[in-house]
Amino acid sequence: MGHGHEERHFMGQTGAWEIFETAGLITKLHQSTAVWARIVTPRHASTTWFFMHQKLPVKCRMARFTTQGIKLKCELCGEAEEDMNHLFFKCKWAREYWQVIHRWLSSSIDTNSMDIFLHSIRKLKGSRGMRMIAYAIIAAVIYQIWRIRNEKIISHHQLPVQTQCKHTKDHII
Repeated sequence: MGHGHEERHFMGQTGAWEIFETAGLITKLHQSTAVWARIVTPRHASTTWFFMHQKLPVKCRMARFTTQGIKLKCELCGEAEEDMNHLFFKCKWAREYWQVIHRWLSSSIDTNSMDIFLHSIRKLKGSRGMRMIAYAIIAAVIYQIWRIRNEKIISHHQLPVQTQCKHTKDHII
C-alpha cells in the first residue's frame, strides 16, 4: 500500500531443485551425503572426500607438481599410468576387487569409470538405510584401494584380492 504492491513469487520445492540441479549443486549434495553419512568411518570419509574431488595424490597428479622423475606406472598392476580413473576403475587388481564387492553388495553401482561411478552413486535406489550402508561400503572400498596402493609403495607387499575383500567386509560388519 504505501510502497505499492509488489507481486511476490514463492518458489516451490520443484523450482528450487531445478535451480540447484542447473548449478551443479545436486551433484555436490549427493556426494556430500555419500561421503559424510554417519555410518561412514571417518578415515574412509576423508579419503573418499579427496577421491570425489579428484585430489588424491596419484602419480600422474604428483608428476604435475614436481620436476623429479616419478615412475607413473600403477603400483597394483604395473600395466598403465596411475591416474584416478585407472587406479580405482581400470586397474586389473581394482576391477577384481570391485567384482567381489559387487557380488557381496549386489548393487547397481557401475564401476567402469569415475564419471559413470559418480553418476551411479547419485542414482542409488532403496531405503535411506540401505543407501547409507551402500555409501559406507563404497567409502570402505575406496579407502582400501588407496591404502593397499600405499602399502605396496611402502612395503612392496600386496595381499590377494579375496583376502583384502574379507578385511573390508570384516571392518564394515
